[in-house]
Amino acid sequence: MSTPAYISTILRLHDPRRLDRLELALMSLCGQRYAWLSPVIMLQDFSAADEDAVRQASGRLPWRAETRPPEIVNLRNLGPGDHRSKLLQAGLQAATGAYIAFLDFDDYLYPRAYSTLVERIRTTGKAAAFGAIAIAELDPGSPAGACLAKRPFPHGNAKYDVFKANTYPIHSFLMKAEIAKSVTLPEHLCALEDYYFLLSTLKDHDWDDELTRCAPIADYVHWTDRSNTVAGTSGEGETGRPWQAARGEIERYKQTMTVKVPLRRLLTMTETDDHAANPLRARSAEMAAIFVHAVGGFLPFVGLWRRLDGGIDQINWDGDEARFSGSVRMRGSEPRPVAGLLFLSRPSRLRPSYRYLTSCGLEPSGLGEQIFAFAGRTPLTQSHLRKGRSRVVLFVLASDGRLYRTPHAGEPSLTRTIRLHEAA
Repeated sequence: MSTPAYISTILRLHDPRRLDRLELALMSLCGQRYAWLSPVIMLQDFSAADEDAVRQASGRLPWRAETRPPEIVNLRNLGPGDHRSKLLQAGLQAATGAYIAFLDFDDYLYPRAYSTLVERIRTTGKAAAFGAIAIAELDPGSPAGACLAKRPFPHGNAKYDVFKANTYPIHSFLMKAEIAKSVTLPEHLCALEDYYFLLSTLKDHDWDDELTRCAPIADYVHWTDRSNTVAGTSGEGETGRPWQAARGEIERYKQTMTVKVPLRRLLTMTETDDHAANPLRARSAEMAAIFVHAVGGFLPFVGLWRRLDGGIDQINWDGDEARFSGSVRMRGSEPRPVAGLLFLSRPSRLRPSYRYLTSCGLEPSGLGEQIFAFAGRTPLTQSHLRKGRSRVVLFVLASDGRLYRTPHAGEPSLTRTIRLHEAA
């Protein structure tokens, strides 16, 4: 009989006065149908008496026989302030399970949370699985924290939106331990450390998000007095200096981050709403990080994109749809092209923006061994073009993972004609 895979759930508590809320979070662990749990409770500078109170409270709960006794780690001599990153990092080091999960001290899991997440990881073989979350508005003035309302937690239009914004609460996922433990967090982060953790892990590994479109697996508690915000120990909340500093740290990290996206997803990624977020629409300074390095999956990492001869020869635009065709020439030393990626580029004085339109196949043209033709169609309306000049740009993905940009692009005009020009 195989050894059960344990889940190490890391809980962090900064204030001994919140022990009552921690007990409720632990109770939701006791109620998990997946019983092979190994809770790790991280404390920040608790006194011996307060640490003992946590030990007694966690020990008297009705844990299942398969569940390991909660391990309590009290980090001492940290000094004043919010040391959540240090607690998270130390929790990862203390975790011994095959999977890692997190649970804030005042959030709750539904009974099927871990059993469904484990099943998704086992079925897909991916590094992590995510589930849907409900936001629960709780009244701290009522005796038992009465729930005033619930609503779905907003999520991105696509799973890769996580690279633009924090779309996953910290207790919405389960991750393989070897992946989670590979992360080193900046110790000075006292906000958004969970987002930094996700960026650090998901940039190199694919994950499953099927459950995010199903029933919630947990509550994300919002107390009406905002006392759920740990960074609120400074009394500033999410608009205060710790959050502003953390957002700056996250943005700097994104500028240097490389992202692996499976090729099969990149070639089918579309934007159905003109105002929807698209993880491939990025500032030019981010193009190397998000666009050039986005083709991981089954191909090696790509280098900087290179130019090649050819491009879009013709575009017929009727106001609703654009039909395009052209050819590219790959030099004899270059690898065979895999696919063409068509983008709508909106140049500006500062930087261009890109909107992914479609992919197209490239086939030998018969005019030479290294000349490949392409043709296709894509929705293109006036609302897509908006104001100003817009160009249709072709990037070619080669079999070795490198990206090439064609120097010619199509430019739709209000007269529905196309002029070819040398792209900047």
